[in-house]
Amino acid sequence: MQTITLPSTYIAQVQGITAAGGTITQRFQTIATRWETFAAAESAAQADLNAAILDPSVSAEELARLRTIAAAEAGIGVMEQASVRNEAAAHVLAALRTEYNTVAAANYETIRAQFNAKAKELVTALNIADAEAPAEDMVKATAKVRSAWSDGPAYAHELSALLDTLHAAALLAGKTEPTGKHDQCLIGLSIDATGLHRRRVWEAWNTTEGRGGKWRALWKLGATIEAPELGQGRAYREPKPMETRAERANFGVRQFPYDPEDDAHRAEKHQLQKTAVEAGIPQIDYVDATNRPVHAH
Repeated sequence: MQTITLPSTYIAQVQGITAAGGTITQRFQTIATRWETFAAAESAAQADLNAAILDPSVSAEELARLRTIAAAEAGIGVMEQASVRNEAAAHVLAALRTEYNTVAAANYETIRAQFNAKAKELVTALNIADAEAPAEDMVKATAKVRSAWSDGPAYAHELSALLDTLHAAALLAGKTEPTGKHDQCLIGLSIDATGLHRRRVWEAWNTTEGRGGKWRALWKLGATIEAPELGQGRAYREPKPMETRAERANFGVRQFPYDPEDDAHRAEKHQLQKTAVEAGIPQIDYVDATNRPVHAH
C-alpha cells in the first residue's frame, strides 16, 4: 500500500467514496477547498508591489510590507519553498484525517452495503444462468435465463469497481495493509473462503478470462462473496509453495508433486464437520446411486 503524504491524494480517495454514497463534514470540505486553493496558487508578491507603487492610495507602510514580502520571496530557493509546502501539507493532512475519522466507519458500512447488494445480484444471476454457458444455449432459453446470462458479466464488472471503493473506505477507516499484501487484503474484504482449498481460492481469484472473471470462478468454487463488518476482515494468505516429494516404488524412487495446503484443507474440513456435529447439524458423507444423501454417524 502506498503511504499517503499529500492532502490531494487523500482528498481524491475520499471523493471516490462520496461519489459512491459516502458523506463528509462541512469542515472537511472547507479544509479540502482551502488546500486546493493553496496548492494551485502562484505567488504574486512582486506583481502586487509593482501595482502598489503606482497606486497613490497605498500607504507607505503597506508599500514597505509588500516590499519585504517580495524580497523574501525572491530570495527563497526551491528547497526552502518545498519545505514550506511540505510543512503545510503535513498539517493539512492531519486535519483532514481527524475530520474524516468522524464519518469513516459509517462510510465503510455504506459502501459495504452496496458491495453486498451487488454481490447478491451477481450470485442470483449466476444461479439462474452461468455466465460461462455457451451462447447457443441461450437461443431456446427463457427470457429470465437470457437476462441473467446477459446481466452476470455486467454485475461482475460493477462489483470489481465497488471493491476498489470498499478497499479505500476500509483503509481510511483504519484498516492496515502490510506492504506487498494488497490481494491478500482484497480477498479478506470481499469473500468468505471458509472450508475451501486455499490454492483453489487463489487460482479463482487470479482468473482474468471468461465473461464472469474472478467472481464467477469464486462462485463456482463455492466461496461466499460478501464484505465483512469493519475490523472483521482478515488478510487471506497466499498458498505455500508446491513441494516435490519422493517415495519408494517398485523400481527405485518415484518423485511426485505435493501440495502442503492439502493437509491444512483436510484439517479445516474436519474441524468444520466436528463443529457442525456438535451443533446437531446432520453431515452428508456422500450421495449414493439413487441420489440419496448418506449421513455420517
